[in-house]
Amino acid sequence: MAKRSVLERINSTSLLALVLILVNSIYLFEAIKTAEPIKNGEVGITFFPIVASILLYIAAIIIFIAGIKEKSVLSFQLSRIGKPIMVIFLTLIYVLIFKSIGYFISSIIYVLCLMFLFEEESGFKKKKLLNILFTVIIVALIYILYQKIFGVRLPIGEVF
Repeated sequence: MAKRSVLERINSTSLLALVLILVNSIYLFEAIKTAEPIKNGEVGITFFPIVASILLYIAAIIIFIAGIKEKSVLSFQLSRIGKPIMVIFLTLIYVLIFKSIGYFISSIIYVLCLMFLFEEESGFKKKKLLNILFTVIIVALIYILYQKIFGVRLPIGEVF
């Protein structure tokens, strides 16, 4: 039996890894463009996103290698990939608007969109007020973590 090339071994797992690498590259580019990760010996606003991006590259490479070792072939069920694609799309939009409209507004919109996307599991429509409250609490806790504990200033937005 002839050995298959890497392109012939691409399946849904390895394709997912390639998409993660692509989206992560955009995320990393935007993070680097936003501010320096370390300035005057202090951790900046982009330090943790850059570290997370590096970790995602490592994970995506591991997923890609595991994917090309699988025996399965490329096959998709659109019903199964719709939500992951929406999460990637929402995250991309979040990264792009983060600096211009600021941490609070962009993060609240992002978390609410994610809750709405997974509304069957969370019962978003039934618990709107509770989900809005949880969103504000999550965004506030992350703000406190970065701003007060790590001493990292989060953008307030250029538009406002």
